[in-house]
Amino acid sequence: MFTDWTEALEAESLPLDPNPAQQLAAAARVTARSSRDKDDMALLLDVLGLPTDTDTLTALLPLIPETGDAPTMTNTPAAPAPSAFEAVAISMHNNGDSEQAIREATGLSDTELSDLIVNQAGCPARPPTSRPSTSRSSRCPSRARSRS
Repeated sequence: MFTDWTEALEAESLPLDPNPAQQLAAAARVTARSSRDKDDMALLLDVLGLPTDTDTLTALLPLIPETGDAPTMTNTPAAPAPSAFEAVAISMHNNGDSEQAIREATGLSDTELSDLIVNQAGCPARPPTSRPSTSRSSRCPSRARSRS
C-alpha cells in the first residue's frame, strides 16, 4: 500500500499498453526459452513473423534452455540437514562434551543421540551409558586420534 498518495496517483497515470517493439522483444524472449536449439529458435521466430537476423539470434542464444541429458547421481542422495538441536549435539560431541551434557542441552533421548552420532559424525555405535563420561573415550576414536 502506498503511504504517499501522490505516488499512487502517478502510478495510475502510467500507460498500460507497451509499445510494439517491447511486445516483439518479449515474444522473441519467450520463443527462445521454448526452443530446443538455435535452428529451432530461428524457425519459430520466422513462423511468428519475428526478426531472425543474426544480431537478434545472437542476443537470444543465452535464453535457450541447456540441452543434453540431466546429470545422473552416482552416489546415494544426501541425508536431510540436521535440525538445530542435532547440529548443537554434533558440535558438543565434537568438542568433547559428555553425552549427559549433550542430552540436557538438546533434549535428545539416549537413542536419538547415539543414532545421531553414528549417522552424522561417523562414529561406531555404542550403547548409551547411565553415568556421565568426560574422557576422550566418549568421543569418536577417529576424531580423538586426528586431534592428537
